[in-house]
Amino acid sequence: MILETTRFGKIELDDKDAIVFPDGIPGFPEARRFVLLQHSPQSPFHWLQNLEDGALAFLVIDPLLVDEDYLGSIPEEELRELGIGEVGEAAVLSIVRVHREARKVTANLLAPLLINPKTRRGKQVILMGSRYEMRHDLTALSTDSEGEVREKPSFAPQG
Repeated sequence: MILETTRFGKIELDDKDAIVFPDGIPGFPEARRFVLLQHSPQSPFHWLQNLEDGALAFLVIDPLLVDEDYLGSIPEEELRELGIGEVGEAAVLSIVRVHREARKVTANLLAPLLINPKTRRGKQVILMGSRYEMRHDLTALSTDSEGEVREKPSFAPQG
């Protein structure tokens, strides 16, 4: 399929790459089908591009780049609802916001996007009672032992 987007122009996508959020994303209930696009080869960021509205895309990041212990905060019942047996099987993303006036970038660690990579179904969950914030400052990202930013999520389309 060909999608006309405001950020990327016309892009060709394979429908099998779609990630479905059956209930939409809070604030965007009609936006249910997305695809994950690479921001740039060396960037830790990706774009979650809506397939129904070419103008709607969320900048996202793997929260493990921010906190290596992040997966421990995901409730098991949320995983089960998506058919995920263990938290390590889930793809987890946090929506990023660029605050141009304040010259800072934050990630919503309080409400991650959980995705089952096998079924390509997802939902946004709120980590009630957790220590995480909606606007976690991203001034420093964690890296692996060689100083490299971790690789992109395994369910992302290649390219």
